[in-house]
Amino acid sequence: MVRVWGLVFLLLWSPMAKGQEIIEITGSLPRVVYLYAGAGMEAPFGQGLIHKLKWSGLFEETTLEEDADITLALITQEQVQKTQVIGGEGEFLMAETLNLPIADSEEAQKLQAIHIIQGLTGRYPTFKSVIAYVSRIKGQPFRLELTDFFGTRQKTLLQPKGVVLLPHFDWGGKRILFTHLGNRGARVRIYHLKKTLDEPLDDHLGETIEASFTPIKEEYILALSRRGNSDLLRYDRESSVLFTLSNRTATESSPALSKDGRHLLYVSNQSGTVQIYQKDLTTGESKRMTFDGTYNAEPTWDPTGRFLAFTGQQDGLFEIFLMDQRGLKQKRLTFGPGSSEQPRFSPDGTQICFVNKQGGVQKLYLMRIDGSYKRRLTNSLPAVQEFNPTWSFGDIEWP
Repeated sequence: MVRVWGLVFLLLWSPMAKGQEIIEITGSLPRVVYLYAGAGMEAPFGQGLIHKLKWSGLFEETTLEEDADITLALITQEQVQKTQVIGGEGEFLMAETLNLPIADSEEAQKLQAIHIIQGLTGRYPTFKSVIAYVSRIKGQPFRLELTDFFGTRQKTLLQPKGVVLLPHFDWGGKRILFTHLGNRGARVRIYHLKKTLDEPLDDHLGETIEASFTPIKEEYILALSRRGNSDLLRYDRESSVLFTLSNRTATESSPALSKDGRHLLYVSNQSGTVQIYQKDLTTGESKRMTFDGTYNAEPTWDPTGRFLAFTGQQDGLFEIFLMDQRGLKQKRLTFGPGSSEQPRFSPDGTQICFVNKQGGVQKLYLMRIDGSYKRRLTNSLPAVQEFNPTWSFGDIEWP
């Protein structure tokens, strides 16, 4: 049993055969807190609160009180409802009080869960973050969609003619870059969440396969189609100046910039196979990150820049891997069923959103960054394909 207030952040490296190592991640996370549902928690409010605590990825429920790190109890007295948190040795830790009747039970549960998580771990959960993604039903238009952290709210942002792909949030959560395939080929556009409109990044850039934001206002990293290949460039929108980041005969794509703006991950076939590389934008030096297999792609940084997740091909299927920033150690996170790909980190770095494909159907899933607690994010119908997720970097007011 762990003492809740003594939760620590650990990174344990465990040796494997042949001198290899994997990441054993209990890792960059606090250890999972085991909770027991005590008196009164069988009520709908109590069950909803437990669900939200578990969904944060930081808690597991146990049916044995002696195995629990905390016990939750729900007490109703006249016009007041109190949620008590008791430690594993019977000590009182904290309490949350609500006046009855509760106007919005769902929001009250979220707020109590946030306070409990903050009080026990010192971390602010990403309950108010959102995930944008692309959806499509066969024979119908592509849609740029938005869902909340719990997958319970959905909103269609765009449903244009043509194909919508590869959305990316900006650092402030106000804009989304996406690639639009229309009559003029591939063009990057910007969707403004508050204005509920989109505009071209620059009509004069030509075929632009993908783009991502940088920490500098109106500066972008582009994957631009030139001379039959895709090259990476830094683009200053205000001056319309392009700075070449790669100039090879190989194809380079899938730019992913670290939050500090210094380290750029990208995909290249310069070795003859599809592999992930990292470029230090301060020194200009590049190095290959992946060596196992012939196809590794879709890299993404965690918020701290300590880890990257990516998709690799294993036995004909795609799986998700985690690697340290230096490229020395990695861990496989998914093992089927089906293919798992397109990973994206939560704003606090504790979870990964990804796409799982089974029987030709793609759906959004979440998991902890150690690969545990995999679950569907949305409850969409089987006919709906979901792919290309992008997670906001912080809280966003639902539009």
